[in-house]
Amino acid sequence: MRHGRRLDHRRATSLAVVGRPAFRSGRSELHRLTQWWRNARRITDLTLIERALGDSAWQIRVGAVRALSGAGEAAVESLSRALVDPHLDVRKAAVLGLTRWVSQPAAHDALLGALDDTDADVRAYARQALARRAEFAEVAD
Repeated sequence: MRHGRRLDHRRATSLAVVGRPAFRSGRSELHRLTQWWRNARRITDLTLIERALGDSAWQIRVGAVRALSGAGEAAVESLSRALVDPHLDVRKAAVLGLTRWVSQPAAHDALLGALDDTDADVRAYARQALARRAEFAEVAD
């Protein structure tokens, strides 16, 4: 961990309760939180991470999207909303996160929409994800 500090789940829960407005004073804490959650095996409370999707710093939004990527099917809707973020790195992270859930109809539809993105990388990642779904469908038949 950076600076030798550890972030435990109790601290994460207290941050969710405090809910610092726009995370102005807690960006470094939130960044560490998203790193911790990204490596967690099971995420049960998405409230703080979903709030981070509205942060003004694109780096925080990318961290939130990466954390949501490991949250399971419950995060597909939030990842789909991240596809309209103004920053291309957030949209790329959202496409990569949705790749895990490409077999879900909501994720599939979101990835189809990403094929019309203004950024070539976002479109390419979406094409790759949809191609994987086609490969899995061929194997299943």
